[in-house]
Amino acid sequence: MAIKDETMRFRIPKSLLIISIIGGVALLLALIYYFLLKGEDQTGLGTLGDFLNPLIGIFNILVLGLIAVYLAKQQDEQYSVRRQKEEISNLYLEWMSERMLTARMSADMFLRNHGDGNLQDLYQKHLNKVSDVLAVMAFFHRLEIVRGQGLVADKDVCDVFGYSFAWWYRVCFEQRLPEHWDSHKKLESLYDKIYATVTLSESNKWEQRIKKNLDPKQV
Repeated sequence: MAIKDETMRFRIPKSLLIISIIGGVALLLALIYYFLLKGEDQTGLGTLGDFLNPLIGIFNILVLGLIAVYLAKQQDEQYSVRRQKEEISNLYLEWMSERMLTARMSADMFLRNHGDGNLQDLYQKHLNKVSDVLAVMAFFHRLEIVRGQGLVADKDVCDVFGYSFAWWYRVCFEQRLPEHWDSHKKLESLYDKIYATVTLSESNKWEQRIKKNLDPKQV
């Protein structure tokens, strides 16, 4: 799985450009003001330096302060992006682990054999067999929690888990999750966010593939 890392992209802040332009214009106006009032006499260079030094000092302080704030912000953003990449990679490794692969296959088979029951009924009747279904559901529940907390980026969630989750939600969970379960709200929220992020052409491809696996009553 390759996730594009854009943490090292450097962008010059607009505020720094604006202050630089304003500072340049201010220095130019100061020079014009000086020469209009003082003229070019014998002490002009020394007097000009005394006149400009405070302005240059103030300008330098503003620019250096802004650069320091910007670099600190950039460092925080880069750290946050790296954390998001690490988190989505860890989730992907968990999703593709042997334990989860086994749980997914078992859950899919179990739900195909019990198509009419909701998860609460299935849980009460098949307590020992429904655990794999709940494991898959819990994974997506947790994915929505970390997404909502900003620990993973919406685009990465869509790119890495978009179709897989859409398939599981539409085929296995949408009609089976009791509305009073917290996971009903979490998975519905994740589904809405993914479809708000994915392109229309890609979502249409997903729908075509998903409909092939839906029960006629679900279409």
